[in-house]
Amino acid sequence: MRLSFVVTSVVATMFLLACGGKITEFKPTEQEKAHAAALTTDTLELKELKVNLQGEGALGALNSIQESALYLTSQQQQRNVSPNNVLGLLSGGMELRSFGDCASVSGSRVTYNNCGDENSSINGYFEVDGDVVKMDITIRSKGYDDIDLVYKYEGAVIVSDTLLDGALSISLSGATFSYTLDVRYSQIVIASDCAVGGSLRLEVNTKVSGTSISTGATSATVIVDFGPNCGAMTMKGGK
Repeated sequence: MRLSFVVTSVVATMFLLACGGKITEFKPTEQEKAHAAALTTDTLELKELKVNLQGEGALGALNSIQESALYLTSQQQQRNVSPNNVLGLLSGGMELRSFGDCASVSGSRVTYNNCGDENSSINGYFEVDGDVVKMDITIRSKGYDDIDLVYKYEGAVIVSDTLLDGALSISLSGATFSYTLDVRYSQIVIASDCAVGGSLRLEVNTKVSGTSISTGATSATVIVDFGPNCGAMTMKGGK
């Protein structure tokens, strides 16, 4: 298997702090709808593991899931904004490239054991059990301005031609910042690779400390209800 990765991060791309508030419905932008739809189709890419455990697509899918989820929750953080407080919002992602053999396959599991180079490493596994994709992946790398970054992906999701169900936990930590992002799929019905039922719940908590920007933490929740047709959805959000 040939695989490598570069992890990048943009720190303080926005300045905001979530204020309290209940979950309320809002009218999503076309960009938000596109990212919600993309998150489900990117998750479907995990199906590749069923036929090719050595494929690079699963790590790329995790990166795409993370980026769409961060976009949706960052938009909600802006709706939650308090004009009296600020906090740097974090974002990041992986760019894959090939460099050499780095994974071993045993049965239905692919394992990464210190796969990497002088700037990055990956440890952990993907495992397939029927339609269930399980994972526990840790990626360590140099990010923006040589900040040491640690990404973690954990969870189990049913991924089939007709259903997404389960949960992923995604986290990023650096010297002075961190976020945790929970992605929960609740009986999302798939028809022709499009979500037509069920719901998606995203929760993010971010924290920045020891910088000239601000210190503290901020959170946001976004709920997407899909259907009844492809492309149709409603959204709710809050802290």
